[in-house]
Amino acid sequence: MRRSLLPLFIAMLSLTACKTTEWTRPGTSSLTQRQDWTLCSAEAYRSAPVDLYTVVIPGHTEYGLEECTKVDGKKKCSSKDRWVPTEKKEVDRNDDARSDIRNDCMRKRGYREETTRSYRVF
Repeated sequence: MRRSLLPLFIAMLSLTACKTTEWTRPGTSSLTQRQDWTLCSAEAYRSAPVDLYTVVIPGHTEYGLEECTKVDGKKKCSSKDRWVPTEKKEVDRNDDARSDIRNDCMRKRGYREETTRSYRVF
């Protein structure tokens, strides 16, 4: 039984699920939908402009990472430490608020969010 499931398991590993969200409104052309999206985005940027700040994640050591190699057919493992350098990221404080404003605007215009799932094979 286990052997018969192996090809299925391998096939499942090669699939990647992707979610896509679209705004739909019956009888609306894609041009009108894009125009409404642009107007709602402009409203969102006016109400919640970009407000960037820098997040600094200090450098640190990750301890006890196990590395394994095969030497002469035998598995040899060792524990090593690794330095992770300081990382800086730019974050927009208003990103979530802007998204909420844009989504509310689209709903007020009669659109519905539809999430579709698609699969890609590698």
